[in-house]
Amino acid sequence: MPKKEGTMFSNVKILLLVLALILFYFLLKPVIIIFLTSIVITYIFYPVYAWIKRRISYESLSILATLAVIIIIFLMPLVFIASQIPAQISTAYNYAKANFIESNTFDEKCETGDNLMCKAFNLLTGSGFFEFEDILAAFFKKASEIAAYIVVKIPNSIAAVAVSLLISFFLFRDGKKLLEKVTKMIPMNKRHSENLIEKFKNVTHSVVYAHIIVALAQGALGIIGFYIFGIPSPIFWGVLMSIFALLPMIGPAIIWLPASLFKIINGMAMGSYWELAMGIGLLAYGFFVISTIDNLLRIKIIGDRGDVHPVTVIIGIIGGISLFGLPGIFVGPIILSLLITFFEDFAKSYS
Repeated sequence: MPKKEGTMFSNVKILLLVLALILFYFLLKPVIIIFLTSIVITYIFYPVYAWIKRRISYESLSILATLAVIIIIFLMPLVFIASQIPAQISTAYNYAKANFIESNTFDEKCETGDNLMCKAFNLLTGSGFFEFEDILAAFFKKASEIAAYIVVKIPNSIAAVAVSLLISFFLFRDGKKLLEKVTKMIPMNKRHSENLIEKFKNVTHSVVYAHIIVALAQGALGIIGFYIFGIPSPIFWGVLMSIFALLPMIGPAIIWLPASLFKIINGMAMGSYWELAMGIGLLAYGFFVISTIDNLLRIKIIGDRGDVHPVTVIIGIIGGISLFGLPGIFVGPIILSLLITFFEDFAKSYS
């Protein structure tokens, strides 16, 4: 076959593949989030499955044992957080109401106070731009609405997770065969196919394992810090911080920063320099320990596989979350990196 006709035939195959992928997407669209979640779960826990399989000869039993591990490690913290959110918001609101809204602590101690803390507070509250009581009431009202929404969504989430685990069962069992079939169906020559698969391995390693391990480390450090600096329910806030650590441009600071500011404000309200020092200590701990471990640990985990540009990861995560929800944290950067690799190989074939 002449070279020109061969190139045209390859282009037609690529076009047909794109059309097939589009059709495949629309067929899976109603359950795309569940399906992608299953893929992510299967990849993350496949080493666990391989370890269990070496010790349990029955394949189905080893898969069920792996799914049980997934439920214990991955789902139990989410159930714990969901069950604790209403109680934590109620406790925080009652504390704020008793110590800030109803007690007039600042008014009593700062009405004639001449220290720097009172001057700063009087400047804010007396300017008309900062109504402390209204802001607290509005904040906790909104937080209560969010908590109620989460509680209502729990049954649907449990059903979705059950379906996702069922799909993971078959992916554990037949995943390698499916991957081999997909690899053979890629309309590229062997060199480009191997390059694409290698990119998939590197990106997945960088994104999935680095994100998860760093998030767990930051959550553990958060639990230690919250316990040392006197934050109530340190385990709850540490687990919650691990989840937020997965999100770009939000991160664990959304937990430890308000917690430290709360301690500082509480110290000002109570006239307690110890409480104020604890808040400042937690603030420094968040900046220099929790945030720093992110860069150090991520570099250590990625190692020589760090050929994924940080911008690609950030854009991929944002786009992935927009399209696929929470699984997009992992799926987005992988898809974007694979697309970039595909376009690079495609351009080289015409250079």
